[in-house]
Amino acid sequence: MSRRLLLLACLALAACAAAPPVRHDDIASALHAIGTDAALPAGEAGEPPPPGALSDARDAVAFALRHHPRVHAVLAELDGAAAMRWQAGLAPDPMASAMALRREGGGWMLEYGLMQSLFALLDRPQRIAEAEAALRRAEAETVAALLALAREAEDAWVASVAQGERAALLAEDLALAEQLHALSEAQAGAGAVGLEARLRVAMERAEAEDRLAAARAALVRERSRLAEALGLAGAGGLQLPARLPEPPLQAIDAEALHALARSRRPELRAAEAERERTGVALRRSDRSGGIDAIDLGLRRQQDAFGPELRIALPLFDRGQARRASAAARARAAQAERALAERGVAREVERALARLALDEQRLRATRERARHAELRAALAARLHAQGSAPYDERLRSEREARMAGMALVDAREAVWQSLLAVAAATASALPTARED
Repeated sequence: MSRRLLLLACLALAACAAAPPVRHDDIASALHAIGTDAALPAGEAGEPPPPGALSDARDAVAFALRHHPRVHAVLAELDGAAAMRWQAGLAPDPMASAMALRREGGGWMLEYGLMQSLFALLDRPQRIAEAEAALRRAEAETVAALLALAREAEDAWVASVAQGERAALLAEDLALAEQLHALSEAQAGAGAVGLEARLRVAMERAEAEDRLAAARAALVRERSRLAEALGLAGAGGLQLPARLPEPPLQAIDAEALHALARSRRPELRAAEAERERTGVALRRSDRSGGIDAIDLGLRRQQDAFGPELRIALPLFDRGQARRASAAARARAAQAERALAERGVAREVERALARLALDEQRLRATRERARHAELRAALAARLHAQGSAPYDERLRSEREARMAGMALVDAREAVWQSLLAVAAATASALPTARED
């Protein structure tokens, strides 16, 4: 009966382990913090999103997180880390041995034994603790990868919409340049303008055409980048807003944003989990005392049986090198944690400084664009009254288009700065301001 109980105990200890602790709560809360509750993942995208499905940057994020193949890869890697945590909870299989010996006087003698690693059973709680810390690090790295994918989609959406607006303004500018060119040709035919003025207008028209071609080429690149960020095979069928929305200009609480970054950045959680993992590994090496094998079991020999103990004697390897290596890794993890904290603080600081400057630029550019529109309207009114020539009206309208281009650049710069702040604090991109 005792042998049966011992066998059952060994098998039970070898089999006991919890199910893989895959936890997606942290992932869901991190995605909710950036303004999306996308299910992870719904399936790879075979078709582009329907019209109106990419009305703002958050729509692009939701689509990418639901359909990008990279999401499948990232979550699969997390499942692999969870399987390693499961493996850490398993005790090693018991070892059975059998030997048949022929006696000199005839007949056979059977010897057999059953051994289980007592060291592995005693070390199981610490082994699980180390694997738990490694799994927390893997979860934080998964969150970081998904947030990077979301920021990539937001950045590509902003750049694509802005470039589309630039291309539209340059198309209008080319139309005005062609009108000026046609007017110049007519005036040259009547002898009203000289060759120098005619060539200058022709050069301006060629420059406008060149700018439009470059803008359309850039638009193709940005839309391709957006398709890549969304996980699509191509940019065909993508429908985006015609105008980049106005970014919100709001008061910034730097201290609150620094605190938000410290609490939310997955890189800090990953560094902290690695620090905990190396700490557990150091404690394991300290407690072992250089002994890494203790086997306990049962052996039956001839007409007797009884317990058997095997232990590795630390005569040559007392674990000094392993302890020194574990201590070095623990110190490195502590330093990496401090470096990550300071890096996040610098990132938030840079993003806030950039945002303040870009908001200042946007206010000045908006004022410039307003004056350009007023001047164009005045020139149109004076021309209608017969007080200003038609070419002056066209030139003032072209200046208004160029001011509009500068305004698009300034709005995009503010959105990019807001993206940098959101990335530095692992938070949501602010909602666009109503015009």
